Amino acid sequence: MPTDEQILLFLDTEIEKRKRWLAMFESQPPRGERFLNGYNRTIHELKRFEHDRERHLRRIEDVRVKASENDKTAKTVTSKATSRKPKRVDPEVAKRTALVRSNPNTPANELCEIFDRANVPLPARWQEAGLTAWSKVYKNSDYRSRIQTLISKAKRNN
Repeated sequence: MPTDEQILLFLDTEIEKRKRWLAMFESQPPRGERFLNGYNRTIHELKRFEHDRERHLRRIEDVRVKASENDKTAKTVTSKATSRKPKRVDPEVAKRTALVRSNPNTPANELCEIFDRANVPLPARWQEAGLTAWSKVYKNSDYRSRIQTLISKAKRNN
């Protein structure tokens, strides 16, 4: 596919060629119907090439405007993305996640026992609520679904 510069060069060349032909036609006296048909055809072609050139220039300008708008949007998005703070990884959460991934088919109650043996601390809010061990928390129906959620999230986040 030709580049924009190649298209414009072609159109400019054809326009100049048609202008030379018109100058040639106008410098000679009319010689009949074929002469007039050639002259009229050349005028028509010249107008068509000039119209095509203008249309192509407008298209190029539209593409440039859209590209600059996209660049501005991309810079805005990039600046937002780079201004975010890196996500901190809690080492205790990482330890719990590693244990879950190393025991993918282990039931949740057994994972709680593994957490207790590995001394994985409970989440801070659970400790503030007076809870002390994973296996005891799992027996509490209010917290069982929360534990299952923690485990499923750890399995899912690869």
